[in-house]
Amino acid sequence: MAGSGSGLGGSFFLFLNFFFLTVIAFCHKTISDADFVTVGNPRLDFQVAALFSRRLHTLLDNSKIPWIIFSKVPSQEPKLPDRQASKSNFPSLSIGITGRRGLSRASITATEVPPSLPERVMKKAQWRLLPFLFLAYLIAIVDRLNLSFAAATINKDLGFTATVYGLAGGIFFVSYALLEVPSNAAMMRFGTRLWITRIMITWGLISAAQMFVQTPMQFYILRCLLGAAEAGFFPAILFYASIWFPAKWRGRAVSRFYVAQPVSQIIMGLVSAPILNLDGVLGLHGWQWLFMLEAIPALAMGVIIYNFLPDSPETVAWLKPEERHWLTSTLAADATTITSTKHESVLRAIADRPVLLFGMVWFFYLGAVNAFYISAPQILSLKTGLDTQGVGLLVAAGGVLGVVALIALGWHSDQRQERFWNIIVPALIVAASFVTLAFHPSPVLAAIAFLALAAP
Repeated sequence: MAGSGSGLGGSFFLFLNFFFLTVIAFCHKTISDADFVTVGNPRLDFQVAALFSRRLHTLLDNSKIPWIIFSKVPSQEPKLPDRQASKSNFPSLSIGITGRRGLSRASITATEVPPSLPERVMKKAQWRLLPFLFLAYLIAIVDRLNLSFAAATINKDLGFTATVYGLAGGIFFVSYALLEVPSNAAMMRFGTRLWITRIMITWGLISAAQMFVQTPMQFYILRCLLGAAEAGFFPAILFYASIWFPAKWRGRAVSRFYVAQPVSQIIMGLVSAPILNLDGVLGLHGWQWLFMLEAIPALAMGVIIYNFLPDSPETVAWLKPEERHWLTSTLAADATTITSTKHESVLRAIADRPVLLFGMVWFFYLGAVNAFYISAPQILSLKTGLDTQGVGLLVAAGGVLGVVALIALGWHSDQRQERFWNIIVPALIVAASFVTLAFHPSPVLAAIAFLALAAP
């Protein structure tokens, strides 16, 4: 940020975005409590993504949508035929997930399921798979946020203006958005495990290459390439979850690794200042050390995923035959429930009022949050007067509150079976926090406002 005017202007812009978001979300005729995902993740971006995807599924043929992450959860598990029935009367269920490294298309015969078997299988899958997904998502967020901590020193050392920094920060999302769908298509062609590996290794290399930036053009090119490299990552890990977790368990499984978002704030807040203090070691600036050291986990995780993340339930040894049979047949049964009631063209589906509404909510939410966090350390330093270490501790504290709030709100939402207000109230708190950051001069209130907006 160039000065107090740009800082206040940016905060006011963010407040307007959240104000618009809240107004849109209050359109009860289009968004009701029954629309939200019936699992304990009240984060707005998670729920709007679910609404957006589900609505498209009702309008388009499923062959036009390459991932089925947020399919509507059936009110009960698929009814399975009685064991005593003739085998020839069993329905043949086809798993509609293709790809060289995905589930193969197979015909599965349903059998009676022991009551304890589903929970046992899901616990195995969670312990064996979710740590990989959690760490991968955590590293992705850390790599995305490290620029915000490098901003003050990189701008000073290289003479970059606020305009150069802002354009470089924003151009990441241009290539990211443009290549999201092509990346998803490539994932279906080459397989999820291989594609996640490719994404992590290429973004690790490009992230590290930012340490060599000397000119604005080099900065723009590398940020654009970084967005292209990371495009499709989040849909890929969601799709991977969909080939392991049936619809009844899928949302909860996804919410388990979603906690990586606030955890990333804790890590960045604690490690960024010490890394930046390496300024001058081996002739490197602090921001060069930051880009280099925080790229290493992405490269290491890419290798780990390629070697240890299983392709599908059919290829693992830690599932017993009956457990594998239940999982594959349940996934196949889920696939049969995801059928369109009417088919529209892509253009008409996009023009659908609920799709437009959910898209607008998602746009304003992500626009506000991404715009703020890419300059958060500078804004907090300006408003609170804290140095780099103090800002890092404040960001880490916000991450701790974020973890607690995500778990607490998820628990409360599940206990009360209420979704709408568990999403809207935190959004209003964030809007009020942006107002405070924009207009109130008190450093103490600015710190409190940041903690309040970091928690939801």
